[in-house]
Amino acid sequence: MDSLVSQLNFAKTPIAELAWLDGEIKLPELEQPKSSMEDGDDLSEENKEEQKAEKLKALAQQEAALKTGHVPSLHRMHASKIPPHKAIFFNEPKLSDLKQVMMKAGFQAEFNKGVLVVDDKIAVRKTVAGIIQLEGCISEEYYKVRSLLYDQYAIV
Repeated sequence: MDSLVSQLNFAKTPIAELAWLDGEIKLPELEQPKSSMEDGDDLSEENKEEQKAEKLKALAQQEAALKTGHVPSLHRMHASKIPPHKAIFFNEPKLSDLKQVMMKAGFQAEFNKGVLVVDDKIAVRKTVAGIIQLEGCISEEYYKVRSLLYDQYAIV
């Protein structure tokens, strides 16, 4: 469990620290079936049946272990087994707070019809769905404003 927790990358929000966790639940007392190949596409029919029997035996052992009081535990997943996930943004900032951040960073920022305009080049707006959009020509200022915007989020 310590190796699992030590690998977490926490992102801070005003009320909590969050992390994404990929792990698998195991019964450490039991032997796990060992297969030569994870996916059975290249196995012969005999090997597929053998592998299927091993998995069924392991499931039966796990079920018996749970009935006798063995406690499952959470373990680190091998890096090759971890599926990718989309980034999740927490702590959505208000445009008025973002204006203050931009001004502290040395940008000129003002509202124009509900849109935050930064240095007369970059528009930051919030859609009806609550999504913050950043518009402007790709430039050094654009990337600095985007970085400041991302810094307002906890990204997991």
